[in-house]
Amino acid sequence: MENYREIALIVLALSLVAALADAEDPQPSPTPRPKTLAAYAGSINLRRPVPSDADGGLTLSTQAVAEIAKRGTLTAGGVSSGKSPETRPAISNSEKAKWQALVRKQRSVIAKLELKKDRIEKEIDLIEGGQLTARALARVEKAKIEHDFLEKEIRRARLELGKIIRDARQHGAQPGWFR
Repeated sequence: MENYREIALIVLALSLVAALADAEDPQPSPTPRPKTLAAYAGSINLRRPVPSDADGGLTLSTQAVAEIAKRGTLTAGGVSSGKSPETRPAISNSEKAKWQALVRKQRSVIAKLELKKDRIEKEIDLIEGGQLTARALARVEKAKIEHDFLEKEIRRARLELGKIIRDARQHGAQPGWFR
């Protein structure tokens, strides 16, 4: 009985192989070669004449838009054809010096606050490095409160510096002035 099973499996396997061999192999189709950039550039025209009035202006009517659309794509963009926006007058050297002095002063305030904060951090480390008595713990708490206060003051001073620089830029200051 086992021989019949083995024979049946062999026959089944052979018929499966024969069926796969008889199946039509699809013929591969050649992949088209990609066009080169030069061939693409040769097939398009970038300089298309735009219909204009006698004075050189362009009046967008339904007919003009349809004519432009026949020749290619019509892109709506942010091109302005009027007068260019007015430029601000150049800022004087005295105003430049005034803004630079304000920025230097604010940076000096920030530097002093950071120096105080660093001193307090060192003081906290020294106190914590010694014997921790009730008096020493009270001094640590007082120093931590002062440290937190100084961190808030530094953040406030940096915000003020940013405000000064924004105000200066609104009045015509150039980006490189405050480096």
